[in-house]
Amino acid sequence: MREILWVARNGNGAIDVLDGGTLDVGNTLEIGGEDIGNITSTSDGGEGFVLVTGADSRLVATDVLAGIDGMGVLDVADGASAELTGDLYIGGNDRDAGNTAHSDGLVTARGAAALDLRDLYVGNAHEGELRITEASSAESRNAEVGYQVGGLGKALVLVSGPDTTWMTRYLDIGEIGPGRVEVADGGRVEIVSAPGTPGRTIVGEFGELLVTGTFSHFQGATVTVFGDLAVEAGASITSQTASLTSTGHVSVTDPTSTWNLPRFNVTGVLDVGGGGRVVIGTLLSVEPGGVVNLTPGGTIYTLAVENLGGTINENGGT
Repeated sequence: MREILWVARNGNGAIDVLDGGTLDVGNTLEIGGEDIGNITSTSDGGEGFVLVTGADSRLVATDVLAGIDGMGVLDVADGASAELTGDLYIGGNDRDAGNTAHSDGLVTARGAAALDLRDLYVGNAHEGELRITEASSAESRNAEVGYQVGGLGKALVLVSGPDTTWMTRYLDIGEIGPGRVEVADGGRVEIVSAPGTPGRTIVGEFGELLVTGTFSHFQGATVTVFGDLAVEAGASITSQTASLTSTGHVSVTDPTSTWNLPRFNVTGVLDVGGGGRVVIGTLLSVEPGGVVNLTPGGTIYTLAVENLGGTINENGGT
């Protein structure tokens, strides 16, 4: 057992964990990277691949870094699991932020696989992507998607397919750098609360949250939108409260697309149409600068509307 295991440190490399095997790394697994001391590299690093596949196959580590100064891929598939007591970095970490080398990090959980980790960082300094599909599950404590100012690429998390789930306490999308989360085709994301710490979602000014497709669902506690949030094609969101800031845009469109919440504070732009519904238990507050556009087929249900100087356009909606 090693404290640090490099896969493609200065070249190319691969590890397969198959048929119930276990790869137990003492500390950090780094996939696709150069020498840890070379923090200002301008050259592309190696290509590293780690496959963990088959029932009861396991990867056990503290931290995993995929795509540090090179291309790194971690594929967890077909009933396997990755169990991290620390953090998962996809597409760079703080050490890597000064590098101009092209780096890509990709982590996939597919075929009823499982990911269990502490904190998730996607697209810190380079391009990072996490795909959770095919009835797989992931659990984390905190998640930052689009983590580095001036990141060199994209940050994407996809949760797709029936019985596919991701649970986390805190989700930050694009608050610092570009980031996108997609919940599609029956996938489910749940923001959970810890004792004394309510769950929270921030869609930052550089962030996008898309919930799309029948039975796709995003369950948030407190949701704050500085960027773009869309609910479409029959998807749904539930939250305890929501704030749409002056830079934010929310759209709820297509038949049976729904957002359910007790209170909605709107300072940005809220578009509801095409059969979309926003169901508010107590109060819709439209604050100065806020705009609510109701277009044909769009419906807002609420006990009360408080217009504090915003604009409500009823263009065929109700």
